[in-house]
Amino acid sequence: MKKVLTLVLVALFAFSVAACEPTEEDPVCDDDQTLIDGECVDNEVDNTAPTFSGVEDVTVFKDSDFDPLDGVTATDDVDGDVSADIEIAGTVDITTSGTYFLRYSVEDSAGNKREETRYITVEIDPSLVGDEMVPNGDFELGWDIWTTTTGLEGGNANYNVVDGELEVEVTSVAGGLWEPRLENIGINFEQGKTYQVSFDARAAAPRAIHVQVGEILAAAPWFTNFKPGQTEIFDLSTEMETYSFTFTMSLDSNANGALIFEMGTVPANELEENNLITTVYLDNVTIEEAEAGADRTPPVVTGAGPALIEQGSDFDPLAGITVLDNADGPMTITSANVEGYVNTNVPFDYRLIYRISDEAGNETIIARIVTVREPLATENGGSTWGWRAFLNNWEGTAGELVAVDGEMVFDITNIGNMTDNWKLQV
Repeated sequence: MKKVLTLVLVALFAFSVAACEPTEEDPVCDDDQTLIDGECVDNEVDNTAPTFSGVEDVTVFKDSDFDPLDGVTATDDVDGDVSADIEIAGTVDITTSGTYFLRYSVEDSAGNKREETRYITVEIDPSLVGDEMVPNGDFELGWDIWTTTTGLEGGNANYNVVDGELEVEVTSVAGGLWEPRLENIGINFEQGKTYQVSFDARAAAPRAIHVQVGEILAAAPWFTNFKPGQTEIFDLSTEMETYSFTFTMSLDSNANGALIFEMGTVPANELEENNLITTVYLDNVTIEEAEAGADRTPPVVTGAGPALIEQGSDFDPLAGITVLDNADGPMTITSANVEGYVNTNVPFDYRLIYRISDEAGNETIIARIVTVREPLATENGGSTWGWRAFLNNWEGTAGELVAVDGEMVFDITNIGNMTDNWKLQV
């Protein structure tokens, strides 16, 4: 009986082993296939890269806690959560205002890679600025909020805050006053109010700076002056001193005003030597409302420069003339403000006098020369006002002056006896 039981067990074991091994009819599968029910089935291929969540542009406050992985996750359809495999290229300096670029990448076990980018903007916390008209005028927040213009016309400078003072290291200057330039933009000035501008300043070597108040424009005329007729140039010494001036906002209220320090080629008032390439130090910049003092600034008249018109043409002595007063704002000018006359039929240098006074009695007087000239030479000949040809025609030299396409042409038809250069002149 035992012998029969043993034979049965051996037979069952052999049958079981035979069932687990491929039969002669089963195919041999490739490495990327699996035998299922006697058939080779291709393995599924993972071609899908992980996806990111939380990689969006964000603005954070300067000196705050910032983790570039905070809120960022990555998920794969096969591997699941792959956030631990995220890699980041780029850095964010949380101590310095500006916009920073980060690139995030992650790869699943099948080698599928996903990349996404984001911008991190670091800016000053508005609650730290206060409600002063010149935010961060004491530079306690570095030189955040302030902006600069350099390099457009050759003026350049380096800007750093050291021990609470802004150091402006001027390395080159433009030919005009304005560049390099330091600006605090977005200041609200109300029409009819008087403001006092104050600041502490010194220079490593004595030099002058120009201070402007107005709106910087994106196109010509590029700037609207809030204090027309007032030129504020200050001679800085090597000792820190307080400087100030007042002005009345005569234009419409403007919430985009700017306080501007210009350190280009600024002419000094009384300095024996003006050291343009030096370092300027600024601190405690303020603007406050003030009581209006006596108005001693006369109106500013523009457009009344010398004029040149052709005989017989129309001329309006008020065309293009504008008047702006620091206290009264835009003023109207009429023929009653003009003395003299211009007879456009008679060539001559005419003199006009423009007189206009503001409400405080400050008067502006401008003398203007209007020149009436004969018509220039035409293509068919005619007058050559201001020019004439000298020809030694007694020796045969011949020619004439004519105008062709806006150019004056000396049409020489015969040079005659030209032993001397002077015998042919214009």
